[in-house]
Amino acid sequence: MATPTQSKKTSIPSTLLQDLSGLVFFFLGIFTLLALFSYSSQDPSFFTSSRANAKNLTGVIGSHWASLLWQALGAAAFMQAMIFFLAGLAFFRRVSKSAWLLATCNYLFLLLTTAACFGILHKTVSFGGSRFPMGGLAGDLLGGFFETYLNTTGALLLTFSLFLFAISLSSRISLRDLALYGWWALSKAALRVIGFVLFLGLQLWSYLSHAYLEIKPELF
Repeated sequence: MATPTQSKKTSIPSTLLQDLSGLVFFFLGIFTLLALFSYSSQDPSFFTSSRANAKNLTGVIGSHWASLLWQALGAAAFMQAMIFFLAGLAFFRRVSKSAWLLATCNYLFLLLTTAACFGILHKTVSFGGSRFPMGGLAGDLLGGFFETYLNTTGALLLTFSLFLFAISLSSRISLRDLALYGWWALSKAALRVIGFVLFLGLQLWSYLSHAYLEIKPELF
């Protein structure tokens, strides 16, 4: 039977390792964001033969990493940085080892559904002197597969539903709560728009009334 002193000694290294892992994933998230934002087609990468010095903020490693993400995922590459942040947060929240397999599947599911949503749009994005499919190669493959059997409308509905389900799994927030948050946000935005329109209408009415009172003696 382990004594309290022994269990405390074993828990301290485990806690330090989890904190260190969380910091590593936060570093990867920041590194990925900087690499993506400073991507340039003139930098050396897996898809270019340039031998010039990398201008990427994260160096030659970042230029290779950014080019790979842009080609594979397109604009959905920014979701990869978000996944790194979520993974770091999971370590700081002391997620158990048994839950990591499910968490990894959730993150992969979230990444692929994001790419598929962008892929169905059939848009391109220009960044760093290059043009990429909005969902990258992965988004084109998944979006094309869904469109083959469901057409564009059905594919969009399916991928958006899967995207919401992936967010629910990753954030551990139920779909009901997500719907309530979405409805609350839309209602708040609608009230602000309506209030702004009413304010403009009242200001216009006041201006027209004032102008009418000024020209009324001249008219009559």
